[in-house]
Order: sequence, then C-alpha cells, then structure tokens
Amino acid sequence: MRSFLVCVFLLLLSSNAYSDIELLAKAAKTTEYLNFDPDSKEEFNTKSEYLGELQGKFKLYNHTYYFNNNSRAGHRLVILTSSGELIGMYAIDDWATSISGDCVYFPVSEEYGNKICIENGVFPEQAWIDGQLPMLFK
Repeated sequence: MRSFLVCVFLLLLSSNAYSDIELLAKAAKTTEYLNFDPDSKEEFNTKSEYLGELQGKFKLYNHTYYFNNNSRAGHRLVILTSSGELIGMYAIDDWATSISGDCVYFPVSEEYGNKICIENGVFPEQAWIDGQLPMLFK
C-alpha cells in the first residue's frame, strides 16, 4: 500500500510539473522573444525548468534556447501569472536558483546583484544582476 501511495504521489508531482511547462509553452506563443519548441532539432532546442511560485500569484521559469547549431544560447527568467499570462522576462546569464520571500535569487555575489524583488506587487522594469542591468520585456 505504501509503495502504491508513493507512486501516486510521484505521478501527481510529475503531472503538475508538466502542466507548468505547458503554461510556459502557451505563453511563448504570445511573444517573439520566447522560443519554445522542445521537439525541434533544426532551428533551436530549448531547456526549461519551473522554478516555483512567488507570492502565490506568479510562476517563475528558467528558460534557455540554443541556436546557430547549438553554438549560442539565450537565457531568460520568465514570469507568468498563476493562470499563465506572460508578465515578462529578463535576459540573464545564469539561471535563478531559489525563491525566498518576495525575491528571486541568482548564484552570484550580493555585491554584484543577486536578486530580483517584487515591490508593491510589481516586478521592477530594470534589475541589477551580476553587475548587469537586465530589463523586463515581453
């Protein structure tokens, strides 16, 4: 019985993650700046990871797309509403690693900027990450 419950739990866990990635794929159809086609081998390949929820209102994803025969890559932190509407994305160098409180954290020193924080329920138009100033865009 215990192994059955573990299997059911894992199935539910994987189905929720799949639906989160489906939300990202749907949002990608609303902008030219978010390439998403995990089955394509010709133009680009993509890798996406659901990072988690922020304030119970926003779903955050790390997303990378490879292009030019996989010789180049673009990395994004993608922000959706909990219903899947695209809020925007930041072009970043490294994937975000965690969410805590109202902030998303990156694997760099705080001295050079390591987080993006929501203020008054809104993501900033410009962040400071690893000495760079990525803009929120759609």
